[in-house]
Amino acid sequence: MKTSLAPRFMLWSMLIFAASVAVMQLRLLYSFELSPLNFPLDARTMYREPQTEDPGYPFVLFSLWAPLPPAEYVRHAARIVDDLKKAGAKAVLVQVPVDMPWTPKVREQIEKIRKGGIAVIGQSLRESEMYGRSSQRALDNPKNWWIRHPVFHHMDLFWGVLSVRYEMFGNVYRFVPTQYRDFDRGGPVPDASLQLLKRHFGYPDDLEIQQGSYQVRFGSHPIPIASDGYAYVKRVPLPRGGGGVSAAISPETDSLQYSAWEYGRDEEGISLETAWRGYKDKIVILDWSGTSFFIFPSFGQVYLQILNAIVTNNFVTRMDEWNLLIVLFFVAIMAGLSFATRGWIVFVSSILFSIGVVWFTRWLLDQQSILMEPTYILFPILLCGVVLPLIKLSGEKKIAEQTVKELKEELKRIEKSRK
Repeated sequence: MKTSLAPRFMLWSMLIFAASVAVMQLRLLYSFELSPLNFPLDARTMYREPQTEDPGYPFVLFSLWAPLPPAEYVRHAARIVDDLKKAGAKAVLVQVPVDMPWTPKVREQIEKIRKGGIAVIGQSLRESEMYGRSSQRALDNPKNWWIRHPVFHHMDLFWGVLSVRYEMFGNVYRFVPTQYRDFDRGGPVPDASLQLLKRHFGYPDDLEIQQGSYQVRFGSHPIPIASDGYAYVKRVPLPRGGGGVSAAISPETDSLQYSAWEYGRDEEGISLETAWRGYKDKIVILDWSGTSFFIFPSFGQVYLQILNAIVTNNFVTRMDEWNLLIVLFFVAIMAGLSFATRGWIVFVSSILFSIGVVWFTRWLLDQQSILMEPTYILFPILLCGVVLPLIKLSGEKKIAEQTVKELKEELKRIEKSRK
């Protein structure tokens, strides 16, 4: 019986392998990519606190809690940038929404931000803000890496693109350091993180950033680039300062209200004056909540991770070169199990193998900073776990029917010979 099933298993194993390769090459599971690595196995890790407190850490957030339309947001952002300049901040990253209206009042506020001399304008990507993940696939094609100037070149700005892409509760972030192009003039547009770091390291604004095939050279800091053009970063615990200032909008007066906060203090806290002094010589990210207060990680938290990764050279290496051989290995293992054992054992084995693959890829990411995409490895394992037992069951049924038929014919011949 097993001998007659061997060609059937070989054929279906080859078909499953071919289908898996096609799915991998066409990226038909795009919506599920990186999901096994981003999914939190322990909800407590999503909010884990940094292990060290370092008031001298150069990168800090300034939170603006205000569900405002873009034009009103820019008005309050100009006030915050001015106050941060008075506090001695080196640079402030100000996010510009894609749907910012170009009105005289907006122009006046952006001009005020520009004249402050410490602002880096970050231009958001339309695809990232308006569409779901499945529609962002166009951003994986470097041919679509074009970005418009925040104010259409009506004034000179020190600006960069906010190219980072990430998922809610995600552990892996990716950004394009230098390969975006100005839609109107065609010149390179660095990511806003590099523009901020020019101010941090004292580099000139027109510093030439060397772009190679697999590495970007930013001053003395190399940024490794994966084959898809992205630099990958994982979320790690960051040092935290002693405290800071956050802002909210008073609905009664439509004005900013500042409040001071401090980590891990039981007493009443620190004064606003003391909290403002904590921004001296710091690189600040204006972390606007937009229209939602419930986003984790926030835009500012993600860019803190990117800045830290560049300064500490703590990047993630993407390694998908072995995926094809791994798929072939698991298809062969599953075919052998299906041929030698019962169907339920194959199904259970596929679940166990899948859990093992997810655990191993997460271990690689956490411990070795190696990113191996598990989605296209899980697909053939689970497909084998479902299809091959059914193929075996179908084959055994046909063999049993054929055996019964032959036995009946043999019985008829025996009865006929006795007569």
